[in-house]
Amino acid sequence: MQLLISVEENLDRIGGSEADGETGQAAKDNILLRQKEIGQNDQVSRKKREVAQTETVSFSEKDVPSGQSSVISLTDYCLSVPEIEQQLGCFEALAVFRDNPTAPCLVVKDGEGSPAGLLMRDAFHRQLSGRFAAELFYAHPASRFADKEALMVDCKASPSELIGRALRRTEERFYDCVIVTEDGRLKGVLTVRDLMVLSGRLQDRAEQERRLAVEGSCVHVGEMESVLQEAASAAETARAECSRMEQWITAGSGKLEHVHNSYLRVEDRMAEQRSQVEELLQNVSGIASLTEEIGGIAGTSELLALNASIEAAHAGVHGQGFQVVAGEVRSLAHHTRRLTASISSLLGRIGDLAARTAELTGAATGDISGSAEEVAAAKKLFSSLQSAVSTVEQADETACRLAKQSVDRALEVKSRLKAMSDFTER
Repeated sequence: MQLLISVEENLDRIGGSEADGETGQAAKDNILLRQKEIGQNDQVSRKKREVAQTETVSFSEKDVPSGQSSVISLTDYCLSVPEIEQQLGCFEALAVFRDNPTAPCLVVKDGEGSPAGLLMRDAFHRQLSGRFAAELFYAHPASRFADKEALMVDCKASPSELIGRALRRTEERFYDCVIVTEDGRLKGVLTVRDLMVLSGRLQDRAEQERRLAVEGSCVHVGEMESVLQEAASAAETARAECSRMEQWITAGSGKLEHVHNSYLRVEDRMAEQRSQVEELLQNVSGIASLTEEIGGIAGTSELLALNASIEAAHAGVHGQGFQVVAGEVRSLAHHTRRLTASISSLLGRIGDLAARTAELTGAATGDISGSAEEVAAAKKLFSSLQSAVSTVEQADETACRLAKQSVDRALEVKSRLKAMSDFTER
């Protein structure tokens, strides 16, 4: 700053050739008027800046409800700086810098009042610190030294995107201020320090959100742990019930096997009984044939006895004895015929009963055979059910094992999240 030629010295140099000092006095009056016009709100801007810096607190210290994010606005960090016209001379710009010692820069505005360039204090002073700077530059507009490509953002822009763009600036512009606009008009500027404070607040908010996310994850993991434990308990219970069902199925299958074998034995016996009934019918038929033959013999004997009685009557006294025998034979033959008729009738009844028995036996055999097939089908169903229960039991065992592993992993994740949270708090 020792090389910087003061405003007063350059003013004297410009007006020294005038004996009456009228030109110097006019320049001074012009500068004072411009200073009054440009810097009239500077004190207000300073106070607003001090309040904004005082009220800026770390995001982690704010009482922000869980799950909500604080909105970070660029306007909370903006520094009000003077604006100058494009035609304002370098000498007058130096006067503005002198009357605004806290302003790091000036913003050049165009004819429509929109920011058109940035004039940094240090860079401007370096340009005008030469011995002949007054003669060379003071009469020229200060806008010729302004950066027309300075970083300019809207006040609604994302702070993180702004910081990213600021960090990507070239080395020559890295420490320059950032112009913040609102509806095309100057809202203020952000210095490198403001960007660092803003970045710190973003980091605080990100850390707070990460901490809340970790806490929420711990809660969710705890809920998952409880659910998985319940699932493991339910799977264990289901596995035990499947084991009991398998035992019941085994017992029921054994009983069905016994019933099936009993049906098969009954079926065999019914078949044997039917065979015996058929043999009985055949024997009845044979007896009936023999009875008919006996009846025929009895009829023949009765006819012979009648003939013998006739011959005995012809013999007279000598045939009386033979006549008695012939009578007895005829009586026996008649009795034999009656017995033969009774036996034939009885055999007919026996044959009918045997045929009916054979018919019922055949029907019972068919029913028993059908029941045996149904029992066999039920046995297959029991076998399939046993296989399905075994599969379900294995699946439940696998689910139980996986649930326990998931519980262990959930506990491990919960422990790590807790350790991370403790580390963050430290």
